[in-house]
Amino acid sequence: MSTGEDASNDPRWRKFVDVGLKCSCGETHVGLISLSMLVPAGWPGSTDPDSNENLNLDGNFLSTDYCVWEGKYFAIRMSLPMRIQGIESPALLLSVWGSVDRTNFDAYVAAVRNNTLNDRAHAPARLVNRIAGFPDTFGLMGAAIQQPGEPPLLLVLNGADNKPSDHPLIHEERNGITLDRLFDIYAENGHDMRSSFT
Repeated sequence: MSTGEDASNDPRWRKFVDVGLKCSCGETHVGLISLSMLVPAGWPGSTDPDSNENLNLDGNFLSTDYCVWEGKYFAIRMSLPMRIQGIESPALLLSVWGSVDRTNFDAYVAAVRNNTLNDRAHAPARLVNRIAGFPDTFGLMGAAIQQPGEPPLLLVLNGADNKPSDHPLIHEERNGITLDRLFDIYAENGHDMRSSFT
């Protein structure tokens, strides 16, 4: 039923963005929805976020944008977009957590507070979520790129050992996904809309 790599000509895409699709979650989704990972994998604390202004670097802390674990591990909420082949925009947006070292964490927090985010600034980052619909994604290495007014962009580049990898997430972030793959990823993450096409 797919029309190849050009999703813009696929009637399923038109139905999705024009009238919406009934979802297994009980809602009707009109157009793309982002998939958000609430916390880093293994997070032991509450999932109720604190305010960014209350950032605590000494123990466990979670806000919508920052996570500190035992005062030793530091993570930032990041955007991992996946372009849909044949669609100029928007992309499927995965909202994930990426860990960075303390120096880069402090620099990012300071840039946010001082309104000096720079899209040429980047830092090594490790994906610390397991994303359903992919082989284990925990620990994949990449680069976090600052985006003024937005969470950092996470480009996944290497395997968990920081060596070249053929992991599907790396390939699909770089090359885009088909419409079939989009709906499969949604289904694996609790938003199965595929019955709207049968």
